[in-house]
Amino acid sequence: MIDKPPFVPTQASREGATDDLPTRVAAFLSARDASEAYVGTHQRLDRDTSGVIAYAKRREANAWLAEAFEGREVEKVYVAAVSGEKLPGRARWEDALLASGADEVRVVPHGTRGAVTAVTEMRTIERRGDRALVELRIETGRTHQIRAQLRHRGAPIAGDVWYGGAAWRRLALQSIALRVPGHFDVAIDPCAGVAGFVRGTDEALATLLADAAERRYGLAHEAGTSCFRWVNDAGDGLPGVAVEVYGEHVVLHAYDERDVQPLADALVERGAAGVYLKRRPKKASALDEEATRSLAPTTPIAGAAAEAEIEVRENGVPFLVRLGDGLSTGLFLDQRANRARVRELAQGARVLNLFAYTCGFSIAAAAGGAGEVVSVDAAKKQLERGVRGFAHAGLDAGLHETIADDAFAVLDRMARRGRVFDLVVCDPPTYSSTKKGTRFTSGKMWTELAGKLLRVLAPGGRILATSNDRRLTQRQLRDAFRDAAKEAGRELAQLKDLAPPVDYPVLPGSEPHLKGVLARS
Repeated sequence: MIDKPPFVPTQASREGATDDLPTRVAAFLSARDASEAYVGTHQRLDRDTSGVIAYAKRREANAWLAEAFEGREVEKVYVAAVSGEKLPGRARWEDALLASGADEVRVVPHGTRGAVTAVTEMRTIERRGDRALVELRIETGRTHQIRAQLRHRGAPIAGDVWYGGAAWRRLALQSIALRVPGHFDVAIDPCAGVAGFVRGTDEALATLLADAAERRYGLAHEAGTSCFRWVNDAGDGLPGVAVEVYGEHVVLHAYDERDVQPLADALVERGAAGVYLKRRPKKASALDEEATRSLAPTTPIAGAAAEAEIEVRENGVPFLVRLGDGLSTGLFLDQRANRARVRELAQGARVLNLFAYTCGFSIAAAAGGAGEVVSVDAAKKQLERGVRGFAHAGLDAGLHETIADDAFAVLDRMARRGRVFDLVVCDPPTYSSTKKGTRFTSGKMWTELAGKLLRVLAPGGRILATSNDRRLTQRQLRDAFRDAAKEAGRELAQLKDLAPPVDYPVLPGSEPHLKGVLARS
């Protein structure tokens, strides 16, 4: 019997995945017993649902457990935190459920073709205002049964944005008991992550860090990757802070003036070798060197120091980072999936990387077999770090051209000379300026920038463009490329939205900070 944490899938989410619960249970048992483990699966919980789940450890027990679940001998009890309509003290719901084509289940009139019957007994445990903690005993085990029945009665589960629930950092649904009379009776108390929504209480820091770690289990155990985001602001229940892993050390980003020492100490307790602090100002571009050092100390605030420059790996590709050198480390971790895309698309391609910073996309392109890579950035110092990164990764320096200039001016020169590329990567800052006074402001200038990118794109080529401007929506970024293509009289064969990184969760219903599109001519 396992007390499943939230955010852990109960079946493999992709081929070769090792982060699902049965695989992890089997690995634990094999290591403990020094023999191959057997894990018989007869029950599933949604990825975001926590609580009690049962597995058979021996083949001899498998048939009996299967019969108990299929014969509805197992009593299954859940708790959920809900808001909205006031539910009665007790009720028995017998509904007809119908699955829609959008992975959604609806309550429909009895007799509807294709509908199945779902039976649930509900009891209100606690009520505060329009919020309530309810106990649910399900007699049938239908997909999304509890979620659909509660929504139908105007009291959706907190965190269940798909079914209309209030914003909450997780799905407030927990399996608290499994019983077969005369065989087993396992019960646990409602967790703080569920009950806290109703009671208005915060969860313990250790619990929030543990839950966030569960969400990153696949990344933390992925061979060839040693850097990712551990905690992402309100999406992980810690609004105002973020934590990034760089090998054995972590970087703690604070977006307000709070005392972060307790969090830093907790991170060391959970295994971080050292914690570097970076307080994020609203306008970092206006800071001088002394102000930057006060916001981003060169030494850790907890634990031991790292070397001035260390290597981290991402999908097997090495990158150099500096944890105590200003507000940035030299590698934007939210671009991990996009660097992997560039690597896949770069084989034999002419690649242009604009606003290149320390050339992370350029290194990924070269690692993917690009025929030519051009990195453009107004900061010569950062391009020099990119050249060092190329050498450190063992890549051919002859493939890499760097241009220290304004990206707009470079694009205009290349267009006049007819120089084109098969893959153009563009990740501009929200706001930038150069010594020449050229400026880029995200939002109103995206259409102009997109038009210039199209002018240097070879027929059949691709543009990967991203923005971390929180004011810019995914739709606005996509529309900028549609408008630019229309103005240029150029048809786009593809304009695809890029999914946000898995380690940057947001509150349900909120838009991710990183937006991205992949356009193909």
